[in-house]
Amino acid sequence: MRRVADSSARRGVALDRLLEELRRAPRSVRYRDPVTDEVREDELTAATVAGVVRLYAYAPQLAAMVPRTLAEAAAGRPEVLMAQARMVDELVGEQFAQGVQLSVICAEDAGRLRVDRADERTLLAPASSRSCSRSARSGRAAGGPPTSTAPCRATGPVLLLSGELDR
Repeated sequence: MRRVADSSARRGVALDRLLEELRRAPRSVRYRDPVTDEVREDELTAATVAGVVRLYAYAPQLAAMVPRTLAEAAAGRPEVLMAQARMVDELVGEQFAQGVQLSVICAEDAGRLRVDRADERTLLAPASSRSCSRSARSGRAAGGPPTSTAPCRATGPVLLLSGELDR
């Protein structure tokens, strides 16, 4: 068990190092396009890494690949990560309704949204927090009333809807 924990800690350090390097200077990566099989060259950024992780988190089958993909990229072999980013962009990019997501965040959470400096070294929080904060400030976001986060109470039947994997 200790060997697994040590290995996981080393991967975490390697990922942190990779993200810091990419924030300072994105790198060019040659890889095969997963749709066309053509050789491509694109820029790998910390935002690319965060985008793949964020979207893959919604599909358990894809989420299972993330640790290995990140470990490979951190070890200097980012081709699979770039191919996955390209696939996300090519196959899902047009369907991704970020505007809808941001409108919900702005309508419901804008008043409580804060950029936390403690999150600066995390993978997803810095970009997500800033993006949502900018969007909320640029629109007419008022946020919900203070009771909007209270548990739902009803005397009769209630139908609550959520995304397929949102919990």
